[in-house]
Amino acid sequence: MDPPQNGASSSRAATETLASRSAPGGADQLLADARVAALLAGEARDRAMARLLGVSKDQAGLAGLIVLLLAGQAVYGAGKRALAPGGPPTAADGMLMAATARELLLRAVGLPADGTPLLGTLLVAAVALTTARRAATRSGRAIRASSSRANSQFHHRYGYLMDPGHWREHRAMRRLAAAAAAATNVGIATNATATDGAGS
Repeated sequence: MDPPQNGASSSRAATETLASRSAPGGADQLLADARVAALLAGEARDRAMARLLGVSKDQAGLAGLIVLLLAGQAVYGAGKRALAPGGPPTAADGMLMAATARELLLRAVGLPADGTPLLGTLLVAAVALTTARRAATRSGRAIRASSSRANSQFHHRYGYLMDPGHWREHRAMRRLAAAAAAATNVGIATNATATDGAGS
């Protein structure tokens, strides 16, 4: 059995229990701090939206969501452009490549940069001429192919209008050849009939 407790010790235990429940500590303190931080951040966001966009506090949440979505879309677009394969090199890229190649060549050879002042120009000219020659070769082939294709399609579609005498001449020659062949066949047949008649 428990010994009987007097009134002073029981009131002191009750006070200690209430004090331990009312004093925040540990998780309670963390939750309270997080709530205060969220309230302060929300108030700062509302004021920033009111200053930047001129919206009231009740519209600040929607405006913040729209700004967040726009920022996310901009980040996504920038990431997509950064990961996409690039186009042909620009003039600035060419100059950077030429300067880099010049410096690498000078370091490999061991010449000072002042000793060969036109080396960068020579490198750029060599790269430009090589690129231009390849482009000119490809362009020439493409022009010849497209010209031949266009010529063939044009004559296929409009050739009978462009050179009717040529076609008439060929047609007349074919008719003459057919008539000569027919006359030859008739002559052979007549000679064969005449020979058959004379023999009987």
